[in-house]
Amino acid sequence: MEPFLHGCSIYLRPVEHDDSVHRVAWLNDPEINRTLDFELPVGEAMTREWIRRVSADGTRRDMTVCDLTSRQPIGWGGLLAIDWRHRKAESYLGIGDKHYWGTGVAGQVRLLLLELAFDVMGLNRVYSTVWVENLAMQRLNERAGLRREGVLRAHKYAHGQYRDYVVYGILRSDYESDKQAVGSRDARS
Repeated sequence: MEPFLHGCSIYLRPVEHDDSVHRVAWLNDPEINRTLDFELPVGEAMTREWIRRVSADGTRRDMTVCDLTSRQPIGWGGLLAIDWRHRKAESYLGIGDKHYWGTGVAGQVRLLLLELAFDVMGLNRVYSTVWVENLAMQRLNERAGLRREGVLRAHKYAHGQYRDYVVYGILRSDYESDKQAVGSRDARS
């Protein structure tokens, strides 16, 4: 499938049936799953069913992150709980291919998801919930212009414990101001 949105080294495209192989491997990797809240193990059949279901769900936009050169999937991201009346959505992302960790790719994904939400879909607010111990994702959100809004105590049960989550958010007006201040919020530069 052709790229939907592209950055300087990656692009986003809608999730496809064949992506299940990569997602299953990534989500079952303990190092990757440590910061997530998926029930394990994640299986191929259940992942294919999930892809089929979310592809038809108007309250979500699930994407696969691909390397621009090799065109190979390296991660995932998207918008969920899209509320068209209130013009808001929750954003999520993950880099499954560990070779891309620490390369700035996740920052490109975050900026492309904001571009999708504000420039393509016309939303007014995007928020992200992050496990309180996932400091890398918190820093990534802050660098992308999201503001820390609060902590949801014991928000999710994962890995045998209730976990606190930090809420980050950005409004269209923040996004537009940041765009003007830097000349452009463009992941392609």
